[in-house]
Amino acid sequence: MTMSKNIGRPNTWGLLFGLALTLLACEGKIVGERPRPPGVAVVPETRPDCTGVPAAVVVPLRRLTPSEFQAAVIETFGPQVPDLASLYPDGAGGVPYSTFGSAQAVEEQQVRLLIDTAETLAVALQPRLTGCDTGPFEACARGTLTGWARVGFRRTPDSAELARLTALAVGARAEGFSPSEALALAASALVQMPGFIYVVESSAAGTTWTIDDQAKASRLALVVGGRIPDATGRALDTLNSLSTEGGLATEASRWLAGPSGRLTFRRFVYEWLGLRTLPEGHSAEVRGALVEELNRLIDDAFLAADTLAALLSAPTGYVNPVLETFYGLPPESTGPADYRRVALPWRVGVLTHPLVMAATGHNGDSSVILRGRLLYLNVLCGYLGPPHAQAAAVEAALPAAATPRARYEARGKNAACQACHQFLDPLGFGFEAFDGLGRQRATAYGAPVDEAGEIKLAGSLAGPFVGPRAFVDRVLASEQSATCFAKQWTRFAWGVFEYEPRSQGAVSPLACTADRLGAALITQRKFSTLIDAWARDPSFSARREERVNP
Repeated sequence: MTMSKNIGRPNTWGLLFGLALTLLACEGKIVGERPRPPGVAVVPETRPDCTGVPAAVVVPLRRLTPSEFQAAVIETFGPQVPDLASLYPDGAGGVPYSTFGSAQAVEEQQVRLLIDTAETLAVALQPRLTGCDTGPFEACARGTLTGWARVGFRRTPDSAELARLTALAVGARAEGFSPSEALALAASALVQMPGFIYVVESSAAGTTWTIDDQAKASRLALVVGGRIPDATGRALDTLNSLSTEGGLATEASRWLAGPSGRLTFRRFVYEWLGLRTLPEGHSAEVRGALVEELNRLIDDAFLAADTLAALLSAPTGYVNPVLETFYGLPPESTGPADYRRVALPWRVGVLTHPLVMAATGHNGDSSVILRGRLLYLNVLCGYLGPPHAQAAAVEAALPAAATPRARYEARGKNAACQACHQFLDPLGFGFEAFDGLGRQRATAYGAPVDEAGEIKLAGSLAGPFVGPRAFVDRVLASEQSATCFAKQWTRFAWGVFEYEPRSQGAVSPLACTADRLGAALITQRKFSTLIDAWARDPSFSARREERVNP
């Protein structure tokens, strides 16, 4: 019989449900971003002293993201699989990057979604799993499952894993399932096992070790390519190709040069800009066109000789008829798919893109706090303590019609609020010429727009500025642009937040990794330079058992 989501064998599907709960019972905890230390805002003024700091880092266990899971299923079973990314449980919000393990807990709701996802896969696979219809089933099933597990686990499966999967398939045959149904059932269990859905790296005796070549190939593929290793990557562990910095850099470059490398850069930039979830203020038509425009701008930066300058300062856009109307430009594009590159004098790189401006808005209007927070945390890599308990009371006491500057001045009278808002609001003021949808405006709150802002930091970045262009010019003239971008990539790549010396008392290996990558990016501000430095860094292969930052 043909399996379906409505007609099945209750005893065996019940067995699968129980097996799923067992297979998903991974030892240990998923850890990721820890609460930031309390206190005033902090921006590092000098490079950390990394003398004697070991290279080995703690890499939190994390689950595959929906897109990575979809790519893993395709690599394991072939391209004829349904879209499972929309069924697979996504990570929770509230963390900077989707790679953070702290957002990917597996509780009852996620387990049920995983089972639904696996069942959908099984139903789609079953009609074409005809390889074991003749001959001894158990031997054939074991061989098929071994091949799938080798790809999906990104390593050689152990005997216990294969025994459990084979026993499930053989048990299904004993209950009257056809060979193809039994294999589909085993496939649905395989994609719920820890080796498939978690990024599990090799370990060794002792508190520090070097991960094996299979784990290295997996990390390169997942981080740079956004997918599990392909056939070329899987062969590298037998060639000893990843035992040197040059070999690691070559494989990273291979992934970066392919189409998935560009998509990974897009994903990183979207998350860096706070766009894991798109703002909903625009119409669906405008939002779709803005996404296409932003993708093209990010692709330009990916190929540019100076990635940071292209991202942060390019005065250009891509418009079709929808965006010509949105930006108030003459209608020259020939149709919805005709995006032409145009000069936009008011555009200051991706920071002023309408999606970013809308995502940092509030109730349909601009928000100097949210915009300042994005700039302070993601562009300047500042640190903030948790909001003070009195913050809500201060806001509630202000008139609803109070301007942003009036609210800022009121917060300044409260020492608890001023500790953070003195750094945030002045940055956001510089972007007030854009409304809550990212459109230009000359007036706001009944008066001409005031774009006067200030960077309140020690060092060369400190000082007043007027408008986004002046802000970006100052940032690009400083090494801070490269060091912060490298730090953001480090967080994305390792899926963990590192702490600065002044806020935690000790320099962490991850902070030193970010510092080394930043030094490399300063020499050439190109994304490929950052990837090469990351693959060659001693922290890439070194692991530590317990937390460096307790």
